Amino acid sequence: MIVNKKKAKEGKEKGLPEPPPECRFLFPHEACDKACMMKRPGKAWWFFLPRRNDQFLNQYNPVSILAWLANTDFSPCTSLQAVINYAAKYASKIETKSESFSTLTKQILPRVASGKPMLSFVTKLLNKLIGERDVSAQEVCHILLGLPLQEDSRVVRSVDCRPLEKQSRALRLSEDELSETSNSYQKYLERGSSKQEFATLTYHQFLALWNFSKNSPEDWRPYQNNAKARVLNYYPRYKGDPRSKEYADFCRVKLMLNHPHRSEAELLTFDGPNLRVTKQRISNAKTCIPTLPMDMWCHLSLKRTT
Repeated sequence: MIVNKKKAKEGKEKGLPEPPPECRFLFPHEACDKACMMKRPGKAWWFFLPRRNDQFLNQYNPVSILAWLANTDFSPCTSLQAVINYAAKYASKIETKSESFSTLTKQILPRVASGKPMLSFVTKLLNKLIGERDVSAQEVCHILLGLPLQEDSRVVRSVDCRPLEKQSRALRLSEDELSETSNSYQKYLERGSSKQEFATLTYHQFLALWNFSKNSPEDWRPYQNNAKARVLNYYPRYKGDPRSKEYADFCRVKLMLNHPHRSEAELLTFDGPNLRVTKQRISNAKTCIPTLPMDMWCHLSLKRTT
């Protein structure tokens, strides 16, 4: 039961007694001999009213009650907007948040072993973190039903833009051992010359248009059957402002994506008809590189050098 605060405030200002509380589900309902649809005062949508002989009887459907064998509230959606609102409400419903680290620590400390307190604490905390991971009801249902957790019309490929020595290592987990494999940039640099296209292939073309999942470069192929280019997700994003300390890295990535090369050293000194970048210029971050093919690395207009 709820009290209409607006009416209560207006009544209080006029010296009237506080209005009686109202049920937000509009109980009690009138008894009726037949189920029907009707509009209630002040409401713009239709309501389903089942046959009832008691004014406090919940809305029900005999078939759903027999199937569920529990108390249910049967409220059919009577318009397209009602269906959309209902789906949006449950799809965006907030799950219970995980407990904070301080709360977990307070729970763990009384059970920490006195012999090796640090090891015991860390072990119990890790077990708590694994067991308390937030999993939404929607994710659980998708997993149980074998449904994909997400669907999209394009394939997204992550691109590590850091220098090669700082990039993450690619590991492959097999049944018996853990082995290190080449990441995408290492594969590009080590592509060899087994195919004629490799000579002029840029890193951006390699990422967006080529299937290099197999180990041998001889088995790499451009995507067929009118496949759309992969969407590239760059990280980290360096600032394209010449005054920024990250501008040297910004220029390096721009060259890395659009200039065919087989080692990072080739990016430091390169002469072309429209481009001249030297190691000193990059280190001082005072140069601008020309506008190169659309790679979605930056939306800024890049100036030509002379």
